[in-house]
Amino acid sequence: MVRGAYLALYAGFAALGAALLARPAVLWTEGLGLFRPVQPWHVPLGGTAALLAALIGALALAMALNAIAGTRLRRRYHLAFLLLIALALALRAASGELVAPADPAPRLIESLRIAAGVLDAEYASTRRYAPTAGLLQGALSALPPPGFVYRGRELRLSVRILHGMSRAQLEALPGDPPGTIYVCISSDEQRAWLSALALHRVIPVTVQAHAGTHPAPGFDPLLPLYPNALPAAR
Repeated sequence: MVRGAYLALYAGFAALGAALLARPAVLWTEGLGLFRPVQPWHVPLGGTAALLAALIGALALAMALNAIAGTRLRRRYHLAFLLLIALALALRAASGELVAPADPAPRLIESLRIAAGVLDAEYASTRRYAPTAGLLQGALSALPPPGFVYRGRELRLSVRILHGMSRAQLEALPGDPPGTIYVCISSDEQRAWLSALALHRVIPVTVQAHAGTHPAPGFDPLLPLYPNALPAAR
């Protein structure tokens, strides 16, 4: 009976540690984008939470296996386990609130504005839309990243130029990461359409440039509304 109470007590401690650390540890791990691009949550001390959760799980498993085998663990293992639980309590209290990822639409829309401005400036000197990828990429590199992460690395804005087009690119092209700005150039190089790729699809805000001028970014009727688009951009 004493042995059963002992096992139940430590199982309760293990469950407490898991309850304290599971959500921040999982969100932090998912935010690394190990298998696909993601929009990570802001998880204060998330890496520490994941490490503590792994240690508690490993030590709890070792203690359970020893209990099944009928062997007795040294006192230092019990002390280490209780210390980890105390650290989990302290970490959860100090880590603060988990914050959902910010809407990437504002930064993507701003990148459309900047890229369109670069196109019009280039048109003023050449009388045609024939930008190089380096010209546009240089302007986009100065902007803050849109908030996507893949394999632990924050993705920057990138540009893809498509020639001989008659409208904006409204679907993601294979292999393009989120944060890609599509610049579609007409066959006569007198028109250009710009669109931006978010996490799963192109946002419904596009820019059309013609003969060196462009209006403000507007919603494209051919695209479904982006769930988190800014109301001010309507």
